[in-house]
Amino acid sequence: MRTLLIVEDAPNVLKWLLSAIRREVPQIEAVGATNGSEALEILAGDPPDLVVLDLALPEGPDQQTADASVGLGLLDRITAEEPHPPVVVLSSLDLE
Repeated sequence: MRTLLIVEDAPNVLKWLLSAIRREVPQIEAVGATNGSEALEILAGDPPDLVVLDLALPEGPDQQTADASVGLGLLDRITAEEPHPPVVVLSSLDLE
């Protein structure tokens, strides 16, 4: 079974995305992470086939502030390994 990792710090958005994927594409195992450290734990195990990544994330579960540097750092770590899963970046972050 193919796996999808969705990294999104907004619980309602993550829940909606996971629910939609599980309902519409049941042959894909969709898992979620709400911060950088959770995502790294999942990535250290059996790597997913695709990652959907929000850029603005808190680093760990005890942090409330989302920061684009966390998402960008996670993107760097994911793509530094070969082979790495494709990454789709989604964000409402305004970088201007």
